[in-house]
Amino acid sequence: LKLNAIEPRKVIGNIQLRITDADMLQENGYNTLHLDFTKGIREKNKTAEGSYKGFRFWKNFDIKVSNGRIENGFFIPDYSTLNDSGKVEFIISSKNSYQKPKREIVFIPVLKNVGIKIKNAENIGIGSLVNVQLNALFNNHKNYIIDPHHSITGLSINNYTLYADNVKVNDYIYKILPEKNEIKKFVDFKLVNNLNPNIYTNYRMAIDYNVHSSIAFKGTTGQYGQCGLNGNSSYTGSDGGNGTDGRNGENGENGKSVIVIAKIFYLDSFLIAAFTIKESEKKYKIIANTKNGSVSIASTGGNGGKGGYGGNGGNATLPNSSCCTSCYVTGGGAGDGGNGGHGGNGGHFYIYTDSVSLPYIQKVLKISNHGGEGGAGGNKGNRGWGDERKPKDEKVTFLDVLLSSNNKGSRGADGSNGLKGKDGKIEWKIIDSKSLNLLQKQ
Repeated sequence: LKLNAIEPRKVIGNIQLRITDADMLQENGYNTLHLDFTKGIREKNKTAEGSYKGFRFWKNFDIKVSNGRIENGFFIPDYSTLNDSGKVEFIISSKNSYQKPKREIVFIPVLKNVGIKIKNAENIGIGSLVNVQLNALFNNHKNYIIDPHHSITGLSINNYTLYADNVKVNDYIYKILPEKNEIKKFVDFKLVNNLNPNIYTNYRMAIDYNVHSSIAFKGTTGQYGQCGLNGNSSYTGSDGGNGTDGRNGENGENGKSVIVIAKIFYLDSFLIAAFTIKESEKKYKIIANTKNGSVSIASTGGNGGKGGYGGNGGNATLPNSSCCTSCYVTGGGAGDGGNGGHGGNGGHFYIYTDSVSLPYIQKVLKISNHGGEGGAGGNKGNRGWGDERKPKDEKVTFLDVLLSSNNKGSRGADGSNGLKGKDGKIEWKIIDSKSLNLLQKQ
């Protein structure tokens, strides 16, 4: 194709337009235009490609396009208006030519089918968060896996709606919730293209219960002992007041008694251990795969409360009036620290199962029923300072200074630490399967 130009040096011919990356879906949302042509009467070969090469050449052309727009040598598709073939029509003309514009056809990828890819499809159970990715197949047989947090313009995650068990899922993260009266085996996902509802997919994900579940009961910690009161200080020539003793910390509460009823059964191809856990009036149900799952149950004693600090003795000071004879006052005695409370004993476990389930339950179940730690004893208080004065005509000796500390109040004693609580007991009760089933239903 040659175009007659107004000026010979601007004669444009042999126009060929293509997209360098037409067979790829671009993360940045645009495709690079590549234009080959000849210029001038000597037909020198020229190329304009994107904005890197030949930006000055693009101003010589008018390019119109269906299903998108042109910006500085790049084509930005409008995927919502593309037909199934991915056909895009470009009309190219030179601004210096009277010739008819040239028509070029380019095909870019178009979505044909979608799929669901689960990022963490294993080791999941009730309460697990499932991350869903979009798997897209285009008409050029290329596959794209799109993470919701890193979507491609041609495959915007906003163009799709994900459902799990007929409930819309936000942010492509689904938390597995329990069924009311039965054990949940599957999650049924559905992904629908909002622009074309005929493009959708269904995916059923099995729940393997290869997870670690835990539940804990703990005795309450004993209350801390109150600190002793400080003794009153004296400035009138009387002795300082004694500090009072710190109160003892209270003992920690014993761990709860817990009943565990456990048995195995098959959930499709998975061998599952089911646990019913009872504590007082509360009841919990947990299941775990016997292959890699585990269940931890703790019932520990509460820690003993710390003893209160002893009160400080009050200081004693002689008045400023002169003494004709030797005189002194004694500081208040320090209060004793309170004793720490003892730790509570660990909880008692009663585990019911049958002989067939026993080895699997022993593998999956982890019990913790240690006693609580004893509380620390409170620190003793500080002794109060006393005072001593001699007549004016009597010199103070070094020995007087050395022995002046004898006027301090009596020492207190630190409180003793509480004892650690005893570990609880574990009793295994092996009963027949029929009785075990009845016990689970109670």
